Amino acid sequence: MAIKRESGIQYFDSLLSILSLTHYDVSALTRIGVINCTDDFGFCLFAKKIKMEKRICWKDEIYKPNFPQRIQIPFTLDPETNTSRYLLKYKPP
Repeated sequence: MAIKRESGIQYFDSLLSILSLTHYDVSALTRIGVINCTDDFGFCLFAKKIKMEKRICWKDEIYKPNFPQRIQIPFTLDPETNTSRYLLKYKPP
């Protein structure tokens, strides 16, 4: 499996390894059409499953993409809202 990017091509060993991408990347992949897709039945089922999981908010643990972990920055407050500041940390793909 390969995904064409602006800066090059990103290759994946298996279909489930695509889910190591961030959740907004996987959501963007569900919105675009597939180019040069062979008549591989497994890939067609995978694409349908990802679209369905996006609609039901990633209920299945196997098909859940990489969501960020919120980490609070200690001793910092946002001056406008007077609330704590957070960092979003993603696992590496």
